[in-house]
Amino acid sequence: MSDYIRRTWKDGDVITADGLNNLETGVTEAKQAAGQTPAHEHSAEDISSGTLASTRLPVVPIEKGGTGAATAAAALANLGAMAADAFTNAKIEEATDFDTLLEQGFYYFTGEMAAAATNSPYTEPMNVAVFTTGTRTTQIATRYGGSTFGQMKFRSTSTNTDPSLWQEWGTVLTDAKFSYSGGTLTITT
Repeated sequence: MSDYIRRTWKDGDVITADGLNNLETGVTEAKQAAGQTPAHEHSAEDISSGTLASTRLPVVPIEKGGTGAATAAAALANLGAMAADAFTNAKIEEATDFDTLLEQGFYYFTGEMAAAATNSPYTEPMNVAVFTTGTRTTQIATRYGGSTFGQMKFRSTSTNTDPSLWQEWGTVLTDAKFSYSGGTLTITT
């Protein structure tokens, strides 16, 4: 450590520029001896490589183009999205009552299972997508193969607790052409 910092000072002593430099060096040496490192900062513009700790990264609010979250699950929730694994993708192995098919996901039915199902839109092989908001569920069914290929039907319910409130299946596509038998279909471009 610099002798200049150890010196006893009294009123009237003159500190020269060289003395101030020695004093600054002495303070730095004293801090290092005590286990402290001098303040050392860089601008973010100085970073050109390396990895930052996640604790150094800010949470960017949605209104500024971010997700407003620090985790993927919270980001998905904030953005109103779902994780890819939130959907079931399953083959239905037994007769099903479509009124109770409420779990969100993608399902496919063989011809035998579709024919045996209750409230089914088709009696031939089909794919069914089920979407739910918790209180409202929509089912969309599309045919693959067979005589009704190129058809799509859908229906919704406003409650998941009373199966009698399901709408009738409405046809959206017939022979790969738009049609709708459930009321008014408005398409806006």
